Amino acid sequence: MNDIQHGSGEVVLLRASSQSKIHELALVLKAMSIEYAVRQEGPSTWAILVLEDDFARARDEVQRYDQENRGWPPRYEEVFRKSDWVTSVGVFVAVLVVMHVASSRGAFGFDWYRLGAADGPAMRDGEWWRAITALTLHSGLSHLLGNLVFGSFFAWVVTQTLGAGLGWAAIVLAGSLGFALEALVRGDFASIGASTGVFAALGVQVAHQWRLRRVYRGVAWKRWAPVLAGLVLLGYLGISDPQESPDWMAREVARIDVLGHAAGFVTGCVVGWCLGAGPRGVQESSRVQALLGGLALAAIAGAWCVALLGAR
Repeated sequence: MNDIQHGSGEVVLLRASSQSKIHELALVLKAMSIEYAVRQEGPSTWAILVLEDDFARARDEVQRYDQENRGWPPRYEEVFRKSDWVTSVGVFVAVLVVMHVASSRGAFGFDWYRLGAADGPAMRDGEWWRAITALTLHSGLSHLLGNLVFGSFFAWVVTQTLGAGLGWAAIVLAGSLGFALEALVRGDFASIGASTGVFAALGVQVAHQWRLRRVYRGVAWKRWAPVLAGLVLLGYLGISDPQESPDWMAREVARIDVLGHAAGFVTGCVVGWCLGAGPRGVQESSRVQALLGGLALAAIAGAWCVALLGAR
């Protein structure tokens, strides 16, 4: 702070109840080489004083600064309805439960695990749909319940930021890209589970919030809560029961699919970072949100149609 002597003709330039705002404007004066002093006048009132001869120039500089920075950072209010999140999570739970019942019982005579698992060699041979269908398969009840719990939590976090439709579209896209990336960098492997999508959701949220960290600087929990939950999820998956896995993939499920989770997180970060640069209007349009949510469901249904029809 530049000091000015008491009684040297100082006048109050402005008062504010925010100390951070006072310090912000004081930096403006300092940058313009204008002498100033900050004085606390009450429990929640601060003032900036300047020399009387500098008052006009200081006032002009502060006004110019306020005009240039008006509307920044933009206010990203959470305008998404609670019912949107509840409905979307209900659909998420229904899809995973129905798919688990169908796959575990071999519904309609299909071996759902062999047809839909993320199989490295098969995916490299062009069976792209496995990157999507694998997200809906689970090795056992504990595997399913864990992903339902953590998936619902991350869905709440992501959809509160992006909206229900865009949020789920981002999760499905990033999760399937995670399996695709794993197929490219890993050899012979078989993997299933929504956990890759859950880690993709973690990546979406972290990257999106980091990209817009100046906008969300007042709500730090949105950046750190997903990370902490992700660590808890990783620990939970580490104690899952491999005995519940189908025999053909028992060896794969017996250990954490660390690469798959890492791939999901990486692709989620890419998707989240890109969405952070997108227009806000997309998120605020209920029609666009509904369309994107429908596309996410259509992608899952379409992938399974291709998988099942190819088995006949």
